[in-house]
Formats: sequence, structure tokens, C-alpha cells
Amino acid sequence: MFSPEWSSVDRVASCLVLPLGIWILLSGIDDLIVDVSGFMAGVRNRFRKAPTRRELFQRPQQRIAIFIPCWHESGVIADMIAGNRDRVSYGPFDFFIGVYPNDLPTCDVVQALENRFDNVHLAMCPHHGPTSPT
Repeated sequence: MFSPEWSSVDRVASCLVLPLGIWILLSGIDDLIVDVSGFMAGVRNRFRKAPTRRELFQRPQQRIAIFIPCWHESGVIADMIAGNRDRVSYGPFDFFIGVYPNDLPTCDVVQALENRFDNVHLAMCPHHGPTSPT
């Protein structure tokens, strides 16, 4: 099976190539399924007529949630929320603003926004930011 000039590293590498190739193939199948599904949805939707803005607004509006993650955003979040409340032409929506407990300036601004607007809600992370625990 092995020629005499093969080193032990070559032998180990040659034994690992096939299992590694199989593992890479199997781990890529889920990506292939997502890609094929997206392609098929694109093909199906290509022949559908997109609804006009008027047709969309004739349908009953359902409540939606807008999630906004924040980290050190105390200087801009109030203007962003106020501006979007004025500009969004959709009716029933709520802002859920995610903050970290160790970002007190942003927490204070979001709490003030929550008191000011009925559709703004503070969503406090259970851990300190800015990163997620591993």
C-alpha cells in the first residue's frame, strides 16, 4: 500500500484524506439544500407580479416588531427612534431596543424613550456587553 520512501507524516495524511473529504461533503449538504431552496423560490417568484404600494396598503396591517441592538448608542438612538416613528408609513409597530446592563448611558436614553412613546420597549440583555458569552 505505501511505498518505502513515504514518511510517517505522509502515511498519516493519506489515511486522513478520505474521511476528511467525506466529512466536508456531508457538512456542505445543508448549505446545498439552502442554496437550492433559495434558487427555487427565486424561480417561482420571478413570474409573480409584485403588489403595488396601493395594493399593499389596502390589506389589513398586522402588528410587527422592529428589533434594534444597541451598544454605546446613547448619542444617536433618541433621534433615530423619533425620526423613524415619524417616517414609517406602516401602522402598528413596536420598537424593541436591546441594551446591555453595563451601558448605562444608552439604558437611560432608552428608558426615557420608553416613557415617552407607547411603542418603544427596553429589552435588557441578561449579561454584560458588548459580546455574547461563549
